[in-house]
Amino acid sequence: MRMKAAYKTALMLGAVAAAGVYLTLCSRAYIAQSRVHSASTAELRRAIRVAGDSSALHYALGRRLWLEDHDVQAAMQEYEAAVRLNPYPADYWIELAAASSVAGDAARRDDAILRAERAAPYDTAVLWDVANLNLMRGDTFNALHQMRTAMQYGAANWNSYLELCWKVTGSVDTIMAEAVPPSHSPYETLLGLTTYLNRVEDSEKVWRRAESLNIAIAPQQALPYFNFLLAHGRAADALEQWRHYAAATPEMHGYAPQSGNLVVNANFALPVLNASFDWRYGAQPDVAVSIDKAAGGGAGSSLAIGFDGSPVDAGIYQLVAVTPGAGYRISARVRSEIEAVDGPRLAAFDAASHKLLGATDAVTGNTGWHDISAAFHVPPSTALIAVRIIRSPSASQIRGHLWVAEVTLRAGS
Repeated sequence: MRMKAAYKTALMLGAVAAAGVYLTLCSRAYIAQSRVHSASTAELRRAIRVAGDSSALHYALGRRLWLEDHDVQAAMQEYEAAVRLNPYPADYWIELAAASSVAGDAARRDDAILRAERAAPYDTAVLWDVANLNLMRGDTFNALHQMRTAMQYGAANWNSYLELCWKVTGSVDTIMAEAVPPSHSPYETLLGLTTYLNRVEDSEKVWRRAESLNIAIAPQQALPYFNFLLAHGRAADALEQWRHYAAATPEMHGYAPQSGNLVVNANFALPVLNASFDWRYGAQPDVAVSIDKAAGGGAGSSLAIGFDGSPVDAGIYQLVAVTPGAGYRISARVRSEIEAVDGPRLAAFDAASHKLLGATDAVTGNTGWHDISAAFHVPPSTALIAVRIIRSPSASQIRGHLWVAEVTLRAGS
């Protein structure tokens, strides 16, 4: 009995001792792994002697050897050990790919890049890292596809992304074909980028591609594009695209020129867009402009202009696409309460050269609603005119109000 009791006691002591050793080893391994981010190279080596099957420790040691000791070959050995022990973390493969690239081992680099993407095909951070590795090795095609997937599944900062795509490719065709999904945000951003870079042909490519894909560009992005086209002498293209856009976009219904009247928003009944083919306004000294919704005269609403001083221009105008060399007549219905020798006129100017093409007689005195008009010819080199309300001459003083409605521009004299 004593022998059996002693034997049991020895077994229990041995088990306790073994458990103690095991717990000590486990605690040391836990402490080592929990401190991997702050541990030194020597500490990591000691930890690996205790827990050599820890992929995290091998990975951490590899990073130390590369980033601090600049020993790429030794770092690669640790990364290789990490992926053998645990091939699932994409970070391990990314670090191995980067180290292999620096070491000049193209075959290992390419395999590691492939394994990293397979490990986390929808992790946006991993996809960006993989894309950058592909860019480093000159694989633009796959890099663009990975960045595109990252943008679709992550918080999309399309501005930075498309700027990078432009730097990499320099081709809007490649970007549209390979780098962006068929949705409004990337196309609106790409449209803004091409106009910012002053690339007229590329901007039109983006617009027409978006149109063919039935992508609805918001007015906030579309209006600057049309301003851009008009500023670069693309009046005919802008008019064609504007007609389609205004017809397809509910917010823009009513803003397209009609065959019977090339002036848009002739009675100022719609909100003034201050862009594209609608009225534009810039404040001028001695003039106050507003919309009168109870104008009378059959118009329903009109432009009300207050004068007090010696202004040259009312500050409101509209750009109109015209046929070079053709004849036109401009007209409006007006009412006035004006004290002046030289009253305001409705006039047409060449939008590029600012040359006066034609103007009505001046309006002065107190008058009821009546018509004013003038005929003019467009020079062969002119495709865009500006319809304005001016004073010429303008040196004298003017006080009072002018109401303008039913502004019309028609072909013919």
